[in-house]
Parts: sequence; structure tokens; C-alpha cells
Amino acid sequence: MLKILQTFYVVLMILSLNLAFSKLMAKDQEADSLKTVLKGLEYLQKSGKLDAKGKLTLGRVYFYLAVDDKTMLEKGENYFQAIQSDFKPEASAYLAALEAIRAKNAIWPNDKWNIANSALSKMDKAVETWPDNIEVRFVRASTCYYLPFFFNRKDQVKSDFIVLSKLIPSGYNAYPNHLIRNICDFILKSEYLPESQAKRLKSFYQESVI
Repeated sequence: MLKILQTFYVVLMILSLNLAFSKLMAKDQEADSLKTVLKGLEYLQKSGKLDAKGKLTLGRVYFYLAVDDKTMLEKGENYFQAIQSDFKPEASAYLAALEAIRAKNAIWPNDKWNIANSALSKMDKAVETWPDNIEVRFVRASTCYYLPFFFNRKDQVKSDFIVLSKLIPSGYNAYPNHLIRNICDFILKSEYLPESQAKRLKSFYQESVI
């Protein structure tokens, strides 16, 4: 019976990881648009004209494309490792998220399980180290949102969303508008926030982000 339950949990985990990353990934036409952006950013990088914001944007593009494109996975990992000294919080979070994508791509169920738990542990460490970093906390929350119940992450996701709803109004200027817009959309659609906090976040979103 125990083996049957273990197998059931692993199958659920595999399906949930695939769902999580398919939900996070853009639609096909948006993926094509990202590839166009990628070419421009890589050109600027090679010519030494990519500024700090552009460097982080390039990493984000690698991450989103890596969800459905294995060739981007290694590129993303190598890139974030290369810029880690300048963007340690974000690089740590995205490297953990890319490791979670490796769990999705792993062939053997036990490998999927072990890699996924390793990735989650690193995300937890990143949030513990940089608790007020909006992007770091959202990477964890959005990755864990679709995980099955036996990961025991629902309460942590709710807590992350509550913290984010408090951090965003005072810290949103440090991030691209489209990123804050996507984060707000994700949180509000989840319906995880208490009603009063959801109203405040929605009001901020309508006044400052859209």
C-alpha cells in the first residue's frame, strides 16, 4: 500500500510540475516575441552595450523560454551563474527555478522528486536571505502555486502573496512595469489574499500599474 501511495504522489508531482511551468510560460506567439527580444538583447550583450537592467531582463527571457525549450535551460543556468556576483538575489532565485525545470525534464520519477525538492530548498534559502525582494519571493510563490498538496506549500504561497501585496506599493519602482503588472495579475487571480488586502492591491494596481 505504501508503494502504491508513493507512486501516486510521484505521478501527481510530475503532472503538477508540467502544469506549473506550462501556466508560467507565454503562449506560442508570445514565445516568438520573446525570441525576438532575446536576439536583440544577445546582440547588445556581445557588443558590450547591455546595461544593468538589460542584463537582468536577458536572464528573465532565458528563464521563460527554458520552460518549453531545453536548449535555453543550460543557457539560462550559465548566464545566471555568470551574473551572480552583480545580481545575487535574483540569480539565486532563478537558478533554483531553472533547477525545478530540470525536475520537470528528468526521466526517472525519483530524479524528478529529488531535483524538485533541491530546487524548493534553494528557493526557500533565497527568500530567507532576501525576504523583501519582490522578484525573489514571487519566483518561489509562482513556482509553488501549482504544486500538489503533499508538498505542503499552499500556506507558504498564501503567505508569500500577502507579503508581496505589502511590498509592491512601496517597492514597485525598482522593477519593470510589465513584471509588476504580471505579479499583481497572478496574485489577484489566485484569490488567495484576504478581501481587504486584495482590494488594496487592486486599487494600487489600477492607479499605479495599468
